Amino acid sequence: MSTAREAPMNWSGGVAPLGMSWQKLMMWIFIVTDGLLFAGFLASYGFARTGAASWPDQQEVFHLWFISLMTFVLITSSATMATAVAAARLADWKKVANMVLLTFTAGATVDEMQVYT
Repeated sequence: MSTAREAPMNWSGGVAPLGMSWQKLMMWIFIVTDGLLFAGFLASYGFARTGAASWPDQQEVFHLWFISLMTFVLITSSATMATAVAAARLADWKKVANMVLLTFTAGATVDEMQVYT
């Protein structure tokens, strides 16, 4: 007989060991790992910036109008993809093809803009 308190078992061997679906668990794992990735990027940026003798002027490197245009094209590509998904649910395959083509074109445009900068 053990003197330690035994933890109650919530899992009865089913498909949801912690009382949640695997999709929800995977989403939480994604959110946590994504947060850790960006925390690492921010920490390395801060380390590089504090260790540098000089840092480029933001106005010389970044142009707000161009960044705004890239953001607009990126958001537009998200909207066209959402429209394609909605059209697929309605079985409107011509609209799906057009929206996916527009999404691809917008994505390629954003890629070209990134290469330009």
